[in-house]
Amino acid sequence: MQASAVMFLLLLVVVSATAHFWCKDGHSVFNVRGYLAMSMACSVERAGEWTMNLVWGDIWMARIWSAYMLSIFSVACVLAMKAVVDQTQERLNRRNAIENIGPDQLEEYLHTLNRHLHQGVDHTNEPALEECLDGNRMQLLSSALDQGSVDKLMYTVVSGFSVVIGLAWVMGYEAAEAIIVAPGKVSGPYLVRVVENWFVRHPVMAKVVLWILLVAIVVPGWSKHLVPAARKPWRVHMEDIAREKRLQKEAHEIH
Repeated sequence: MQASAVMFLLLLVVVSATAHFWCKDGHSVFNVRGYLAMSMACSVERAGEWTMNLVWGDIWMARIWSAYMLSIFSVACVLAMKAVVDQTQERLNRRNAIENIGPDQLEEYLHTLNRHLHQGVDHTNEPALEECLDGNRMQLLSSALDQGSVDKLMYTVVSGFSVVIGLAWVMGYEAAEAIIVAPGKVSGPYLVRVVENWFVRHPVMAKVVLWILLVAIVVPGWSKHLVPAARKPWRVHMEDIAREKRLQKEAHEIH
């Protein structure tokens, strides 16, 4: 299973690197990259659970620890791949194009560009954009901001590892619920024992209560903080980064 996960990851890299040879504009009728990313995610989740089961004889504890370990593993893999991707010529060209532009000009350009893209306005040779930058630098930055094969590969890999974390924690929460409602010795204060005894006697209702509790805790923060940020186009995130750099520069100048 570990070998399958590595194989799907390598296939994903090869397919993304050669996409411009076998499909038009880097896109295919079939979402090959997506299928490979999902296959990799399922293989990694199974491999992590089976590996932890070698350490923990109890499958429930293996699933819980697998969620923690796969979360760390996924973040480490994404950071390692980002370090490699940042050294590619595509990323170096983007970095050089951005470094030759001041933070104020970059933020103004991205703000104008994102507004036009959101409104569906054709921004080609738009006078408002030419006011932000001169023609040569605007053309250089525009080509640097185009999403190339490296960006698509990174996006697909990150999506795959995010699915790994999601699957691992689904299995982890299910294991935790099974442990909570499993028959066994009940200890603790009187009220805790009453609740635990009720959970043991009514396992289905106990899982429903736990599900409602988890949804009530997770969904508000998720919908308020994570979902809006995740739905932003990547150029909007870049505008936010440019704005933060400008604010840091202004704060540094004040001090």
